[in-house]
This record gives sequence, structure tokens and C-alpha cells, in this order.
Amino acid sequence: MKDWINVNLWRMGHLNVTPNASDFYYVKLARKLYDIIRSSAVGEDEGEYMCQHFAMMVTYYFEDVVSEIGIWKTFTSKHKELYGKYLPFYDLDEDNYYQDEINFEDVCFLLWMALQKEKQDIFLNPENPYLMRMAVMIYAELDAEFENAPINAEMLEHLRKGSYEDFFFVKGMLIHLEKYIYLFQPFMEERQERMEHELEGILADVDDSSFSYAVDSIMACCEKTGPLSLYAKDWLAGLLSHWGMAADSERVAAIEALRTSVYLLKSYDSQNICLEDIKEKEYVISRTSFRDLPDETLLKCKTFISSLAKYDGEWQVNGLSSWSHGRELFDAYKENVVRKGMNPILYDKMMKANQNHPMFYFKDYEEMLAWFDKHIGLHENFVLPEQMKAQKFLAVYLDKEKDMSVVPEGALSIKDKHDPYYNKEKAEDMDIELIVSADVASDEMLHFLIENNMLPDACINSVKGKKRGKQLVQDNMDFIARFMRESNY
Repeated sequence: MKDWINVNLWRMGHLNVTPNASDFYYVKLARKLYDIIRSSAVGEDEGEYMCQHFAMMVTYYFEDVVSEIGIWKTFTSKHKELYGKYLPFYDLDEDNYYQDEINFEDVCFLLWMALQKEKQDIFLNPENPYLMRMAVMIYAELDAEFENAPINAEMLEHLRKGSYEDFFFVKGMLIHLEKYIYLFQPFMEERQERMEHELEGILADVDDSSFSYAVDSIMACCEKTGPLSLYAKDWLAGLLSHWGMAADSERVAAIEALRTSVYLLKSYDSQNICLEDIKEKEYVISRTSFRDLPDETLLKCKTFISSLAKYDGEWQVNGLSSWSHGRELFDAYKENVVRKGMNPILYDKMMKANQNHPMFYFKDYEEMLAWFDKHIGLHENFVLPEQMKAQKFLAVYLDKEKDMSVVPEGALSIKDKHDPYYNKEKAEDMDIELIVSADVASDEMLHFLIENNMLPDACINSVKGKKRGKQLVQDNMDFIARFMRESNY
């Protein structure tokens, strides 16, 4: 597996894949780190692939800091903006943490991040002793190399010469950033699977290459990524600012993007076409944004399907697009979207009956059914899903735009004056699942719980004791949610 760490693979992990004189040095260093990692307890347990992954990630980080590329600095700066500290989890002396130098805590975080993305079913202790011991060995090697490591000035020069006034060049940068750059690549697989599933029913009968391009385009412009769950444009804008390119940074940061949707053709001329969405908002798109758009198509078709992106003040087609005869597809899409969300009459009734508090707590199915019958009035044929009948201690969150979120056993772990079933001991065991998994609690529900400090007992196991396990979660709860839920959060 170490032989797979070669120059061609190494260059793919750069924002610019042009060969650099320093490439061979860093490949040699990555192979050396691989041997160190393979001999560790983590390396023995996780196998060759993860050893390569650890070695490559840490070496990219090392080159990034040595060469002042700014990927890591952008992350720590944004984390500082959000949370007042450079890194989550670790006790840093903020006055003595230098972003332009390597740091032991940086290595600890990277190793935790890489392994956590492989262990999605559990939340790992960032202070796992096995990871920390491996980090000590890796950091010692990096520290010994720091003063002699070559600066990759060539790559930085190439990056600064990019055509950032061109949307398609920028989109290519965004795609490459999220697919191959060390800080974002670990988040790619799950996001890609989710996007492919979303588009399968929309973009039918297209070849694999075109479908892949559509997936890449929408993820690059419409989806969040990375350890802070930010849009790729936010990461690239931060890099451009670091490179002293303020105007380009502002241009990239201002990108607006819309997921694949259905539009109605309103009008067109030789220069532009005008589209209308289901809310009657209009979008004017230059015909140069289309590869081939004859008037014959516009005469026959009334419905347009695509993702759109606004760059430098102009709307562009983002990825694949298709046209459809008539407006039947548009009307059906509009009706389907309007139907989504909670019935507003039911929402108002429930909120009024609960003193405008969106959280509800029930001991079991029968108690919930009785509450609905008393306050809402149930039709005689009303039934809840069969699996609900066996659930206990239900926590329910109302969201007008989305719907109800129901969490079995949730009433045991949410601290709320309205919740008679809260149990501190149960909360210490269960709350982490509410935070890390969108399958347990909706994003909207979690935002409400965090903002109102309703998970004060959430903790993880720590060799330093329960107090430290609780501190790790309480001090980093929003970050944990961002990291684990990714673009959903």
C-alpha cells in the first residue's frame, strides 16, 4: 500500500495539479510517515488503507503550513470566528498558537477527523489515547523536518494566476477542492451518495459522465462541506483572501446557487432567456450559458429543469439542463412543493394548546393519542404508524416549514420545564445521539435544543473522567453537529 503513495497521486491532492519541484520530497515524507503509522496500534487495527490516508492527510497539512497555502489557516480562522478559539476539543494556549507553524493539536485533530469519517456509526473521543500516541510520533517527525522542508512557491504562484473572473474556472476549483483537498475529501463519499440519490429521479436517461458532472456541479455550488459545514465558495473565498486577492475573494463569496428545480419559460430574445420559478421570481440568463439553444427548442418548450448559479451578478446554468414541452411538469412541481410542510391549521392548533412551545413530551403512544384527541380532535379513522405504538417517552418538535419530528426515548434526555420525564442519568447516555445523527433528531429540532441549552448532560466517555467527557461535548456541541451532520446542519 505504501507504493501507492506516488507523485501522480500526490499531485491530485493539490488545488493546482501542475508538477512542482518539491513533490518528490513530500512523497518521500508521506511514505516515511506511513511506516510510522503502520507500526502504531491504530495502524495495526485500521489496516493499510487508513495508514495511507493518515500519512497523506498529515503530509498535505505539513506542506500547506510550510508553503503558506492557507487551507489549514482558513479552517482555524473560521473556527475562531465562530467559536472564539482556533480548534475544537483541545486545550490550547491561544496566545501561543501560531497558524503559520505546525502544532501538535493540529495533528491530533486531523487524525481524529480521518478516523471519525470512517466510523460514522459512533462518535469517537478526540482524546483517544491510541490516536494521541500516534500523533506524538507523527508530530516528532514533522517537527524535525520543519526547518528543512521545501516551500512550494510554484503552486502558490499558479493559484494566484487563476481566471477567477470566469465562473466555469471557479466552479472547477470548487469541485476539485471538495473532492481532493485533504481537509474536505473525507466528507465527499456520503455527500456524493446523497446527491446521486436526489438527482436520479430528476435527471433520467443521461449518460454516466453527464450525470457525474451534474452531481459535481450541484455539490460544488449548493452543498456545504468540510469540518465546519461551510459552502465550498466560503472556503475558496477564505483562501483568496489569504493570497491577498480581495476582489476575487468577494466575487467568489457572493456566489448564489439554487438546487435543481423546475422553471417556466417567460420570454426570450437573441441575447437572453427569462425564467420564472414557482414563487414567480424571474431569472434572466444569457444564452451563452447554454452550449446549444436553438429558437426551435424555445418555441416548442415551456418548462426548464436545471440548477442555477449567480456569479459576478449574472445567472448561469449550473450543470445539466433539460427542456420539456408544455407547462404540465412545472404545474405538477409547483403543487408538490406547495404541499410540503406542516398543515398550518394543525400547527396553529397544536402551538396554541401548548402555550406556543414547539416541544411536546408523551410517556407513550396512548398518551400522545389522548392529547391529540383532547386538543385537536381526531377523525375516527385517524391512525399513527404501527411502529409508533411500541415507542415510549416520545419527544415531539413542531416545525411549520418541515413537519413534526418525533424522537422515541427523547423525553428522557431533554431538559425542559415542560418535560416531566427528563432523566439525568439517561440523558448522559443518550444525548450524543441526538446531536450527531439526523436519523434521530431533525436539524431544526437540534438547532432549537442547542440554542435553548436543553442538552446540558450530553457527554462522551473519557479516560480523564465524566467531567472531561461532558466538557468535550458541552464546549463543542455546535461544532460536533456541524461536523457529524455535514451539509444537513
